[in-house]
Amino acid sequence: MARNRCATARFRSALREDPELPLDTLRGVAWQAAGRPLAWHLGLLCAALLIPVIALEAFLLVAMATTERAQHQAAAREAARRTAVVLDRRLATLGGMAEVLASSDHVMADDFDAFRQRILQLPRPTAAQFVIRDAAGQVLMATGDAAVGDRDLDAETAARQTTRTQFTGVLRQSPSREPVFAIISPVPDQGAMRDRLLTLRVPVIELGDLIRKEGIPPGMTASITDRNGTVVARSSDGQLVGARPARSLPPQEPEGWQRGTDLAGRPIVLAFARSEVAGWTAWVFMPAGAFAAPLRRSLLASAAVAIVFAALAAILAMSFARRITRPISRLAEAAARGGDAALPTPVREVNALASAYGAARREANRLREAQGELRHVARLNEMGTLAATLAHEINQPLTAAATFSEAAIRLLGTEAAQPTDLTGARGAMRQAADQALHAGRIVRGLRDFLAHGGERTSTDLNGLVREGASLALADRRNRGISPRFALEPALPPVTVDRVQIAQVVVNLVRNAADALEAAARRELVVATRHAGSGNVEVSVADSGEGIAPEVASRLFSPFVTTKPGGMGVGLAIARSIVEEHGGRLEVAPNAGGGSVFRFTLPVPGLSGAPCSQEAITHAG
Repeated sequence: MARNRCATARFRSALREDPELPLDTLRGVAWQAAGRPLAWHLGLLCAALLIPVIALEAFLLVAMATTERAQHQAAAREAARRTAVVLDRRLATLGGMAEVLASSDHVMADDFDAFRQRILQLPRPTAAQFVIRDAAGQVLMATGDAAVGDRDLDAETAARQTTRTQFTGVLRQSPSREPVFAIISPVPDQGAMRDRLLTLRVPVIELGDLIRKEGIPPGMTASITDRNGTVVARSSDGQLVGARPARSLPPQEPEGWQRGTDLAGRPIVLAFARSEVAGWTAWVFMPAGAFAAPLRRSLLASAAVAIVFAALAAILAMSFARRITRPISRLAEAAARGGDAALPTPVREVNALASAYGAARREANRLREAQGELRHVARLNEMGTLAATLAHEINQPLTAAATFSEAAIRLLGTEAAQPTDLTGARGAMRQAADQALHAGRIVRGLRDFLAHGGERTSTDLNGLVREGASLALADRRNRGISPRFALEPALPPVTVDRVQIAQVVVNLVRNAADALEAAARRELVVATRHAGSGNVEVSVADSGEGIAPEVASRLFSPFVTTKPGGMGVGLAIARSIVEEHGGRLEVAPNAGGGSVFRFTLPVPGLSGAPCSQEAITHAG
């Protein structure tokens, strides 16, 4: 509120200093401290309306991204389960084949040649090899190079002890061949042939073909690892078969979901499912970045939508603000110039405000004219009080001028005038001229004081104060009342209506003189000084009895007076004059007794200075 009042005071001060200022300059003065522009408030309103929409859109996008992530996870889990089921079927088939062959009649009869012929007639995995070992591990029969390569002794021991088929992990057939895995099936106990084992060695490539035929979701990779975590098969990058990933083995649950790293150390998210036949694990995984991509895309889309909506809000705010502020600006310009607002405007409320402003302006002009007449009447009343004294003041220089003129006539009227007479006559005429000019100055001062005023000019404040005080005390000098001036030198000039400010000085000085009529100590001090904040101050102090407390609170109200027969309008008029000039009039007790009246006036050219309390008061 104070900032707006300060801006109004500066606006009026700029208009008083130069009534012909351009409209752009007036707008800058008027709005430089008047808060945020209307476009900002409309933008805030649009933002308040759009924020819930943006929040809902972001929520929906995040929900969609979360759903997409859940779908990826569900697809990976399903693919892992499906791969584990297919793996179990294939391993169960191979295990059944090994068990059937281990219990065949040819093996029981040690007819290994017939057993080889039997193998060739059976459908079996490509490049699959068979080997039969006795309890000591000696090879009884082998196809191809099945007897060469790694063995899983733990699995062989388990097969003998449990008499159940066992599945090994990845084994090396030979340095030059692909890795294999083995299915170890015990041969039924036949006395001396006890603890024989039939081993079926199957290349792991068979399982790679198996999982590549399964429908793995796009962007995902499937792999199978044995109980040791070694890669048995992989849907892509087959060269990684036989390697062991850096990730830890999954927990013992049948299936699950976890985060880890791939063989290259890159973060991945993966689903797993356990094989019930061999205890192997089927994995389906994808890069963590691809898994997080939907959420990232949603966040980017939310940011893009928010930016678009923010730009739309700014454009709408500017558009509506321009449509609304133009008529308001025209109304403000009309108020600054004192003219009528341009009607009609597109905004009905602005039209109503303009009509109300026009009516208020006309009423203000009428009141201003009435106030001017009242001030003029007050000055005439002051002159009525000073009439006798002023007549004496004018009569003295006129009488002196007449006396000096008669003396000059006498000196020049004799026929035997001497040169010394001529010198005396010139001196007498010079004195007469000075007295006539003095009388003229008194009459001119009275005429100026009685004028209506209205024009503001750059004025020496000290000279104006001295003239006003002298005029006010013209009838008090013979009563022992004379002012003491304490005028600060080098005061900057002020732009004022000389007649009105002189009226204020005359009123304050005469009031002070009236307060000294019954005082034992008669001191009247008229002073000027810098008041700071771009203002100068005039003060009138007296040593009278002071102002009663019950009167002080309403001293500046109209028709309040402490003088017998007083009108009670002098101080009210003085205060209105000072406030119209952008200043402030106030009263305070004098330290030595009596009262001190002070009023301030702004100094032109210091509008950039901090806004004074006087200007704020005037703006209010």
